[in-house]
Amino acid sequence: MIRNEFVTSPAINHVVTLTGLRAFAALWVAIFHLYSKVLKGTFLYPLVHSGHEGVSIFFILSGFILTCVYKEQFSSGRLKDNFNKFIFNRVARVYPLHFLCLVYVAIFNYLFLNKENDIYIFLYNLFLIHGWGIFELSSVSYNGASWSISVEWFWYLLFPFLILLFNKFNKLSVAILLVSLCLFS
Repeated sequence: MIRNEFVTSPAINHVVTLTGLRAFAALWVAIFHLYSKVLKGTFLYPLVHSGHEGVSIFFILSGFILTCVYKEQFSSGRLKDNFNKFIFNRVARVYPLHFLCLVYVAIFNYLFLNKENDIYIFLYNLFLIHGWGIFELSSVSYNGASWSISVEWFWYLLFPFLILLFNKFNKLSVAILLVSLCLFS
């Protein structure tokens, strides 16, 4: 019996072959954060120091998985119902922990570090728009690691519309558009 590695389970939406890649990306990011300064000057430093690229791998994998799972739903023409369900599921996945961390760090800053909490920075963080690069203080955050959740949120909001847009074009046009965007960015 030949085992199909590209199997998705409806219960957990898990693509078996991507688990190793996800583990590699997670390990790469962890090593970057833990050992980048320690390994400075060694032959491993260039590889370890580029460990932040593991986050890019996660973003690409997320887009791929979301496309596999939701493409048909957003292509069906019932965008409003499917969009609301999609956004609810995304908020339920990322927001509760983000909110708890934000409140904890804001209180900690105020009580123990005597930092004045800037209400604008707090609101940018609260609404997950602080990593979008459109505000003067957008790079400032209560929780530095939450920039990735902010960027993730941005793409969650655009995702259904991108699926609709890409369905209107043939694959070659989409490929040219994506390569152009990559080169432009």
